[in-house]
Amino acid sequence: MKQTLTIVALSALFVGALFAADTMKSSWTDGLSVQSSVGFESEYVFRGRNIAHNVAVWTLDGSYKLYKGTLYSGVKSLNGQNTTYTENDFYVGYKLPVYEKFSADFGGTYYWYTNGAPAIDRTFELYAGLIYSGLYVNPAVYVYYDFALERWVGELSGKYSWDLAKYGCANTSFDVGAFLGVLSSRDTNSDQVAGNAKNSYMYYGASADLVYSFNKTASASVGIRYVGNDDDAATGGALFDRENSFFWGTKFSAGF
Repeated sequence: MKQTLTIVALSALFVGALFAADTMKSSWTDGLSVQSSVGFESEYVFRGRNIAHNVAVWTLDGSYKLYKGTLYSGVKSLNGQNTTYTENDFYVGYKLPVYEKFSADFGGTYYWYTNGAPAIDRTFELYAGLIYSGLYVNPAVYVYYDFALERWVGELSGKYSWDLAKYGCANTSFDVGAFLGVLSSRDTNSDQVAGNAKNSYMYYGASADLVYSFNKTASASVGIRYVGNDDDAATGGALFDRENSFFWGTKFSAGF
């Protein structure tokens, strides 16, 4: 709990700094964008698998317009309370338009697990995706490869946002999303644990969030999520074996 309160306090200070920085932007920062968020999820589910309960989530993201696209990087920290789970993800990527309403996105993520996490304490993953912005649902397809787990993942997703201003709710939207993924790993023990175990399964999920925007760069949201999978070979106890999960989450974000 102390760690979560520390994250919330640091995030609050950082958000205040973002508002101050927004008033001091100069020409050299015109292409720069920074966003920070602090939130809570009643479950942490990754690739269709339950990992931890009651998770505090803190993120810091930065992007810069470079050439015809956008270079971005960031860090995400997750802290599960009743499983003493801690994870820190560091990522960097580049997104650029490729043809009419199509955009390409590619990069890498380093996953670092500490404080009560499983024996696997770090992995590295590359990803590449294609996004189409010409439909209401903004479909995207991504492919991921984790070197430590020898794991391929393919995921199709879409999202849509309803502006509720026409219904009398100014600065408010209702955002929904859904995804479907397929995963295949040749070594779920990774290169850090003896033995070699294969696993493949399909996962899916949906989310719905009510979002209130204070201005163009600050917002708060709360919503529900559903995630399921057909993983018959799951290991790690009841938490990991769960095939269907309903949970909720909330987030506050600000930036410039």
